Amino acid sequence: MPGLTYPFVFECSNCENEITVDRDAVREVFRFGEPDFNSFDTINAVLHQRGWLRDEFEHRVFCPNCGDPN
Repeated sequence: MPGLTYPFVFECSNCENEITVDRDAVREVFRFGEPDFNSFDTINAVLHQRGWLRDEFEHRVFCPNCGDPN
């Protein structure tokens, strides 16, 4: 089974801020362990660590400046 293809670029659902999650960002977040580069949970952990919120049901993301409008 092929793995996830990096990098991932997310755009805030409220503004035009973007975040790029690449393999280096994953390594930085998981510097004390072995990251699973083939898991969306790993991508979500990087977003969370950087202050981004992700709405799993509507597939929206919000930057730290916007937060979740709900």
